[in-house]
Amino acid sequence: MPKASLRTLSSYACWILMILASWSWTAPAHGQDEEDADEGPSWIFDVYRGEGLRLKILDGDVTFLLRGGIQLDSVWISEDSNIRNTVGDQKDGTKLRRGRLALSGKLYYYFNFKAEYDFALGNDGFKDVYVGISDLGTAARLRIGQFKEPIGLEALTSSNHVTFIERSLMSSFTPGRTTGAMIFGSAVHDRVSWALGGFRSVRSISPDDAERDLAATLRLTGLPWYRQDGRSLLHLGVAYSLRAAGDDMIAFRQYRDDVLEDDLVDTLTFEADRSQVFGTEAAWVWGPFSLQGEFALTAIESSPAEDPVFFGYYFFASLFLTGEHRVYDVPNGRFDLVRPRRNFLEEGGGFGAWEIGARYSRVELSDGPIQGGRLSEGSVGINWYLNPNARIMLDFSFLNKDGVGEVNTIKIRAQITF
Repeated sequence: MPKASLRTLSSYACWILMILASWSWTAPAHGQDEEDADEGPSWIFDVYRGEGLRLKILDGDVTFLLRGGIQLDSVWISEDSNIRNTVGDQKDGTKLRRGRLALSGKLYYYFNFKAEYDFALGNDGFKDVYVGISDLGTAARLRIGQFKEPIGLEALTSSNHVTFIERSLMSSFTPGRTTGAMIFGSAVHDRVSWALGGFRSVRSISPDDAERDLAATLRLTGLPWYRQDGRSLLHLGVAYSLRAAGDDMIAFRQYRDDVLEDDLVDTLTFEADRSQVFGTEAAWVWGPFSLQGEFALTAIESSPAEDPVFFGYYFFASLFLTGEHRVYDVPNGRFDLVRPRRNFLEEGGGFGAWEIGARYSRVELSDGPIQGGRLSEGSVGINWYLNPNARIMLDFSFLNKDGVGEVNTIKIRAQITF
């Protein structure tokens, strides 16, 4: 049997065993006998609902959380002849997009950790892997390891909670997960959040053995308006990143998680000393209706050529037809899990939560001697939240590469989290 098949079978086997274990090990947290309690620290297994279905294990001052998620995607793509001739023939397909298990926990109140692995073929590898200190004594926290750099509201919101299957074209300028150290926290009753870190990354360079980029990244967000436990709010934020190019080379491209599509815009690698990324973000939630948008500009310092400037942006609107609202994670300045008012097929007849959204995004990677291309995208999405742990998404996207041609896609995602 091929290695890929064995790996896929083993991944699914792990999932099945972990899910069965999470149910079979469940015991009531308050069901211990007094005699057992006197014999020393006892392990308590408790399955409960939080961000998905999680397994919680307690032993005195130590807490472990086991979480996971599966995202299965299908895509149908149509492109015109110009795209086919210049970029390549785009293929329809179905794939396990993400299949993740994450173990996190707290140790003696002050210390925390997380280790997350993705078993999906083509995307397999460690994701968040870090250790941290929960309280430095001044309402600040520390994190060291591999995790997302603090830049971009859309980028920092989990893929389990974003409104559209794909993040916007502006993702060309958000570094995602890199390795480093970050100090962060919140103030003014959590209405202001901040983060500052130093990172090393190979995000913008193709060769695996390239010298790593060095970066210093800062994000600051605020909630000038927050009412009714987040049912009405206004979020504003800014971010800045100074990035030294590893090997004095840099590249930007249409960054998409979906490997079923080719990059439609790409600067290829070119000589550069450093880059600066400036980002702004805003979101407004007014009951079931919300607006969100971001703008990012990247200025390149390049000795042999003119200093190019690239930029990207997006904005979208969403509406919950069933009356729910987008949930905001106040201390961290990002969006979180949506809970339907009535779960689908629950007692009494529920329909879950239904959300519709429309988005426009654009990225421009052409300036001066660097001609990476210009790309715009319009998307319409429908999301059905069956319950807090299951969601079905349907997106229609229309991409246009300036002066070249168009690509249209239909995507469906089935998502389970626990």
